[in-house]
Amino acid sequence: MRRRRAPIEIFSISFLDCICCGLGAVLIVLLLYVHIMRGQQSSVPALRAQISALTKDLQQARDKRTIMGISISHTRLLFLIDCSLSMQQDQRLADVKGAFKIMLASLNDSYHINLAGYTTRSGQNRTPVFVPLWNKLQPVTSAARLEAMQFVTDLEAVGGTPTTYAMQRALRDYPDAEAIVLLSDGEPTDRKAWQDCAADINTANQRRIPIYTIGVGSLMADASSDGRRFMERVARDAGGTCISF
Repeated sequence: MRRRRAPIEIFSISFLDCICCGLGAVLIVLLLYVHIMRGQQSSVPALRAQISALTKDLQQARDKRTIMGISISHTRLLFLIDCSLSMQQDQRLADVKGAFKIMLASLNDSYHINLAGYTTRSGQNRTPVFVPLWNKLQPVTSAARLEAMQFVTDLEAVGGTPTTYAMQRALRDYPDAEAIVLLSDGEPTDRKAWQDCAADINTANQRRIPIYTIGVGSLMADASSDGRRFMERVARDAGGTCISF
């Protein structure tokens, strides 16, 4: 006898069970998606702040250039070079000349610079001498670069170290300079105490422009030496940086 098949029911309990499980899985996925999207939306301001900070840091890094080992963003610079007799020791002046020539070769015409050597005349009076290359800042053209290199080449080490006088002249005579870079191998000789010299320079710096100091010679490696402390004090008072080589 032929067996009779049971009728097929489309909407059976098993089918409803499958539909409910599938719908539950879809709801769970939707809830997870909403939770993730809310978390991402809440982190958008923080991500934007991080991107803004990184962009600012990159812009500052592009704006700054390393000049003789110091990061300087200013483009109108006055360089003061100590030409005292002690700069003959350990080829200090020769090292300064070499560093200057490398630095000059790296500058473009967006920079305006001037160079000045300072020392004292021989004899009992020890009159301070301040010898600038030009009477004002000049753009670094090819001709100006060659002239500056020749000026550096011709510098000679004689006399004392009237750093206070030289800085006062620089701050007074070059009001358009945005920063001053001082190269010296020790404390000044125009006052008895280096602390007084540093205080006088700080007083003369009424525009509060940054002063960067570069110590030359082996004594600058000694953090307790008067020369090193003087250079650090001058830079710190003016918001600059002190390095040595």
